[in-house]
Amino acid sequence: MSDRPQDLGIGIARGVGGFFKKSVFGFSDSFSKFTGSLGKGLAVATMDRKFQDRRRANMTRNRPKHAMYGVTQGVNQFGTSLASGVVGLVKRPMEGASQEGVGGFVTGMGRGLVGVVTKPVVGMFDLANNVSQGVRNTTTIFDVNSIDRLRLPRYIAGDGILRPYSQREALGQSWLKDLENGKFFNELYIAHCILATNEMAAILTNTRILVINTRKSTLEWQEHFSDIETLQIKQSGILIKPRSARGEPYIPIPELSTAKWFFAKIEDTVAQWGEQQNIES
Repeated sequence: MSDRPQDLGIGIARGVGGFFKKSVFGFSDSFSKFTGSLGKGLAVATMDRKFQDRRRANMTRNRPKHAMYGVTQGVNQFGTSLASGVVGLVKRPMEGASQEGVGGFVTGMGRGLVGVVTKPVVGMFDLANNVSQGVRNTTTIFDVNSIDRLRLPRYIAGDGILRPYSQREALGQSWLKDLENGKFFNELYIAHCILATNEMAAILTNTRILVINTRKSTLEWQEHFSDIETLQIKQSGILIKPRSARGEPYIPIPELSTAKWFFAKIEDTVAQWGEQQNIES
């Protein structure tokens, strides 16, 4: 045990610093959860699904790592919410009128008025939420456990065999797990391909085909294997014919070789799914 006077001072300083750090972390964490809950509740009140989806994707993908980033992200979020409210005041009545006439115009006007009031408030709560998250994360920025992951989690196929790390498969699996806030987390990723629009991708799981927006982490459409009647490969993609009498989903794949590869993956996976259904029945 050291008997130097300066050691006592260092110990006290460390104790006070640790107490201050934990106090700041605790307060900012609680305030972040509070403002986040209020913002989420008010976002639902806007009755604008696209606004809610964009907000959720932003909050999920752009978590502030420190206070300065929190301020920047919060100001951007507030600006986006304010702009959405003003645009919605004009756009919602026009959309309502084109779909339902006079009644739709009145409904759209009501929703636009609600949005122009609530969306800026949502933006203010999101600003406070981002700032408080940034302050909270600043207190742990130099902690050993706060170091960011250098690569995405390894993809392990359904057979459980450990294969060499694949960045492509890890990325596809990550898209699936993050999609719609984890809605398809328990699905088993099989394969994916990028579509004609770079922001879009088709993901094949052990039970369905999904087409997603990779930037927004949102679902465009899905087809469960039980709803598929036939599949056809075309020069520029894959056509799905569902069992029910409705539209035929199309997966636009610019390269024929990629379309053939993905088509074969779908056929094999659907066949395995069918065999499993027969065993279970």
